[in-house]
Amino acid sequence: MNTKNSSPQDAKQRAGRAFEKAAQRKSESDVRVEEQRKADLSLAAKIKGLRELRMQRDAAQAEEAANAPPPVKVVKSRKKAPVAE
Repeated sequence: MNTKNSSPQDAKQRAGRAFEKAAQRKSESDVRVEEQRKADLSLAAKIKGLRELRMQRDAAQAEEAANAPPPVKVVKSRKKAPVAE
């Protein structure tokens, strides 16, 4: 577009439209950044909860193993080889 022959009023209008578009893009960008931040926080909270559950499970398994009776030694009997008569 040739801007040499445009009036000062046209230049102001173009500048105003450009400013409005830039402000709209920034606003949309801010919304996307905020949504991403919320998603990251939600994911971090979910991961933290899963870690806590895993730690509780591991602690319960360790306690169960500590309270379990010692394993009984299994003695296997060997078959005797047939005696040739």
